[in-house]
Amino acid sequence: LLFSTRVRIGMEPTVEGGALKLAVKNIEAGGVKLPDELRAIAESRVADLLAARLSEAGLRPESVTVGEGTLTVAARLVPVEEAAAEGE
Repeated sequence: LLFSTRVRIGMEPTVEGGALKLAVKNIEAGGVKLPDELRAIAESRVADLLAARLSEAGLRPESVTVGEGTLTVAARLVPVEEAAAEGE
């Protein structure tokens, strides 16, 4: 039996020490609030995914703003030498 449902995650994004942080405030599926254990998993997975994409692009987050249906991250291009040193 297969079915689909919409998962809704409410997050509060911040930038700390050049890293994007996402604090999950609520998580629900199909209108049902999910356990707090899933909150930590969602925070980790989504933040890791976004951090990896920014890093691949050679970008370091500096600030973040939230709009209606948007998340805007202002980032600085990391010099190649500095990015290589961070990867060690």
